[in-house]
Amino acid sequence: MQILRIKELLDEQSINSRDLAKAVGVSPVSIYNIVNGESFPRPELLKQIAEVLDVDIRQLFNSTKPVAGAEGVLNGFIEFQGKVYRINSIKDLEELNKVVNQ
Repeated sequence: MQILRIKELLDEQSINSRDLAKAVGVSPVSIYNIVNGESFPRPELLKQIAEVLDVDIRQLFNSTKPVAGAEGVLNGFIEFQGKVYRINSIKDLEELNKVVNQ
């Protein structure tokens, strides 16, 4: 299993690896090696990649622990009416749904 999901994020955002490499100041070969799991970037580079892709740095990683009882993994934040809600479970989503529907 790949640790990083940068390729998936690049595909989702229609960004090619050359553009990412240019944006973070490394060679296209470096990004190719990172995307294909042949090398692992320094923490500073991970932070830059997350900024360019406009994602939380945790979104660069594949989860290693699925949420019990869920088909997928929930891990993120939602901002609604100026308040930030952390979503880690179906229960968190249900609670947010109650807030939204008030």
